[in-house]
Amino acid sequence: MIDHKVLNWFNSLSASSVRIRFSEGWCHLYFSNTFRNHICPLLLDIFTSFIGVTITVQNWSIFVKHVTYLSSILRYSSLTLASMLTGVWFLMQRKKYYLLVENLLHFDQCFSLIANTWSIETEASFTRIQIRLLIVSHVAITIIYIASFVWLGEYGFYSKILIICCVFIGFHFMLQQLYAVFFAEHLAERYCLLSRVVSQNSSQKILVQTLKLYDQLGGMQIMVSEVFGISCVITTLVVFLHTAVVFYSEMIYLAQGIPIAMIVAEVVTMIPIMVLFYAIMYSFDKLIVEILAAIVTYIMILFQFKDFEKT
Repeated sequence: MIDHKVLNWFNSLSASSVRIRFSEGWCHLYFSNTFRNHICPLLLDIFTSFIGVTITVQNWSIFVKHVTYLSSILRYSSLTLASMLTGVWFLMQRKKYYLLVENLLHFDQCFSLIANTWSIETEASFTRIQIRLLIVSHVAITIIYIASFVWLGEYGFYSKILIICCVFIGFHFMLQQLYAVFFAEHLAERYCLLSRVVSQNSSQKILVQTLKLYDQLGGMQIMVSEVFGISCVITTLVVFLHTAVVFYSEMIYLAQGIPIAMIVAEVVTMIPIMVLFYAIMYSFDKLIVEILAAIVTYIMILFQFKDFEKT
């Protein structure tokens, strides 16, 4: 069974509009909080862009003289733009990831009949860890910014609003990308289940039935690439851009003798997006490994049938 708790976490945290409910042995899949989870983040992106453009225009003569200001503008504007693009994309693709969840549930039903079990339990433990890390890191970043507002007092009112909005935008953007990790983890688990069943029971009947399930997983894999491919490319570009900007800014800060606390604070803000990039790479690498393992298992079983026919 799909990890419904994590699926509902994404809905509660405004990353998706799909929710699942269990009642009397049946599961009900439905759309929930579509306006809050898709439209409100886009409105926040537009509001943040308006404030950012206003502050930049009013202080352009100051910003243009400092490379660090320009690098910060590039960093946060790219994040806001990426959030807007992925937000619109997720809104357009919401029916497809509804179908993804529906196909996973159908796969689990078919697999339960083959394996003679009431249900299969698959927990998205890696995604759970990533969500918790994302929440903790953004709470820490918010505390760091609030502390800098209180102690340094160099930020204007609208600048404070802009920074806090960017923290929420970053959290929502990264949480949406973890949705891809969630599906990749579930597909990898199901490829592993197929390999295990075939290796334990290599009868011709089981082989034919599992091959049909293998085709279902292949179709879901194509759907995952269609739904999340563009957002993963955008995430990769944002990670590379932010890494370059922060590294360059840190070199400037060191040369100017900026306090170490500010340098550390800038580095801390990069932790969530770097962890996200690792999570995406790890989950899809694991999926590839499980696909190859399933292919090898089927090839070995087919050779066994071929040798049996010869004898």
